[in-house]
Amino acid sequence: MDGTQVKRYDKIYIDGDWVAPLEAKDFVLVNPATETPFATVSLAGVSDVDRAVKAARKAFPAFSGTTKEQRIALLERIVEKLAARMPEIEAAITEELGTPVKVNAHGDRRSHRFASRSSR
Repeated sequence: MDGTQVKRYDKIYIDGDWVAPLEAKDFVLVNPATETPFATVSLAGVSDVDRAVKAARKAFPAFSGTTKEQRIALLERIVEKLAARMPEIEAAITEELGTPVKVNAHGDRRSHRFASRSSR
């Protein structure tokens, strides 16, 4: 390797928390343009999926009791958070696909769409 810092993502999001997978299997992400590893992610296994499904089922009764307005507000907060992180998301997409930033312009259009929706 060329001394580049390889990021490590070893948590998955289940039941409102970032947790270590029960059956973690490392997967190295490589930038196809440079053939340089840039991150290692932990892949989840079947028991992790089971945990996530159990958590979703547990959350469903409360969520299904929310109003249309509450759900819209939740989605708008999600869009706001995505829009705020769009430069970081675009950089990750560019690195993972190995595309020059200019070629990855599709992300820029999405960020404008997010921004316009979050301002409503």
